Amino acid sequence: MSRKVTAGLAVVALWALANACSTSTPTPADAGNSPDSGNAVPDAGPVDAGPQGDGGFYDFACGYNTPCPSNTVCCAAPDGGSIKFSCVDPATCVTALQITCDGPDECTNGAAPLCCAVEIPNGLGTYPQCQAASLGTSCQATCPTHLAQTCTETTKVVICHVGADCTDATNNNCCTFVTDGGASLTFCTDALTSLGAVSCH
Repeated sequence: MSRKVTAGLAVVALWALANACSTSTPTPADAGNSPDSGNAVPDAGPVDAGPQGDGGFYDFACGYNTPCPSNTVCCAAPDGGSIKFSCVDPATCVTALQITCDGPDECTNGAAPLCCAVEIPNGLGTYPQCQAASLGTSCQATCPTHLAQTCTETTKVVICHVGADCTDATNNNCCTFVTDGGASLTFCTDALTSLGAVSCH
């Protein structure tokens, strides 16, 4: 397997640990997924309706938890080799730890149309099983893709739902990668890395 495909799978390994993004709002039964269960809320699904779901809640899950109320933010706090998710007052969670989008549907400001996921490792672990210093998603004007190949490199990807979400000339494939544990992440990637995907949209 090429280093590029391995790097793509390393991104999924990170998000298997985080399991932060889902394109569908979980039902109470879905919300029972936990790190111990080995189940993950699937990422592939219908395009979201907007930045908030019905009833004043975000339309994506916060880690293994239900969606956050719209007056809070999903905060991804690294804790050793794991990440803890909680819905908190935005002022209490630094920007680099906030999960504010799971695709471009949350990014309605034309000046920042991309949902950009950024993971900065803390240098610990053995690639591709690296520990995170920070993990977050936000709407950005640009989000140059970089798939880390060591535990000291930052990973950055554009989160997508369909191929039309991927406007970069090289990373123009919207593909879903899945870990052995069932966690998934859908992001824009190049043709070579897409060979390791379970599906492209």
